[in-house]
Amino acid sequence: MDFLKDFLPLYIFVIVVVAVKLFFIYNEKQRLMKIAIESFNNLTGLEFEKYLQMIFTEKEFKVSRTEYKGDNGVNLIIEKDNFKTAVQAKRSKNRLGVKGIQEIKAGQANCHCDSAMVITNNYFTAQAKKLAEINMIELWDKKRLIKETLNMPVNRNILTSNS
Repeated sequence: MDFLKDFLPLYIFVIVVVAVKLFFIYNEKQRLMKIAIESFNNLTGLEFEKYLQMIFTEKEFKVSRTEYKGDNGVNLIIEKDNFKTAVQAKRSKNRLGVKGIQEIKAGQANCHCDSAMVITNNYFTAQAKKLAEINMIELWDKKRLIKETLNMPVNRNILTSNS
């Protein structure tokens, strides 16, 4: 019992240090999320596509960008392990509706891809989510995009250097 009594101040100190560290980590993530949201909203459509290209390249995908105009709804084709995915990048001030889902589904077939996904800096309407689920199209909304950004060591360095 004396052993615990002797080390009680040390235990309390360690608990306080860990709590403070967790608090700062949480605040840093919140700060980085705010920077990421502001950054996405200020990108042009082409810059947003290039940003997504960087994310997938970092995730070790082979990435091909389609022509900026006349892309049939497909902005990127990502490939890993001979599995091709058609990606549509939609930077928008509003929630995305079914049009983007319809476009990428047609683009997926046109580009002979195995799957499709739509990525936005915003959110999707309920109808878009339902149509995507029916057609097995993966959706990345603002929340998922931020998560992917914060999980990237390269992007973490880029975001923190802007502050």
